[in-house]
Amino acid sequence: MRIAMLMIVLLALGAVALFQYRSMPSVAFTGGVGDEIHIDDFGATLLGSHRQAGLGEGPSRVGAKGVFVLVDVRISNHAKRVNFEFKDSYLRLVDSQGREHEVAPEAQKYLRTSHADGCGSALPPGGMCTTQLVYDVPLDATELSLRLRFAGQVFDMLDTILFGKQRLKLP
Repeated sequence: MRIAMLMIVLLALGAVALFQYRSMPSVAFTGGVGDEIHIDDFGATLLGSHRQAGLGEGPSRVGAKGVFVLVDVRISNHAKRVNFEFKDSYLRLVDSQGREHEVAPEAQKYLRTSHADGCGSALPPGGMCTTQLVYDVPLDATELSLRLRFAGQVFDMLDTILFGKQRLKLP
């Protein structure tokens, strides 16, 4: 009987959380260059961005299927006790159609071989680093914004409930 009551309570809490998530405004915070978005103790500040058709020259050139968007960000660990290891997959671009774009792996690999990456190791508590991320977006992608996402859909929903839908609009 206790297990059944516990299951009913958990289902009710899940339903309330899902309703809360669905009824939230599409974006609770929108910032721009110099602003920070965060999940828990970890943040990302947009430093700038630009577009280009490809990276490099000659046979090592990496071309975009659409257009490359290079985004400069500062990653911050506001925690007091734990290290934070940044992964490229934590930041995604979202366009006006709601499509999410992940870092372009081949272009990012090229960029890392030609430029030092300041976020290549774990950040200690209070630490920060800067990095540049490359996204290959369709030519029709407009109104791009940066979104911080750590895990799958369940964690994404919990983060949204706790911290709101946060975006940094690219210039």
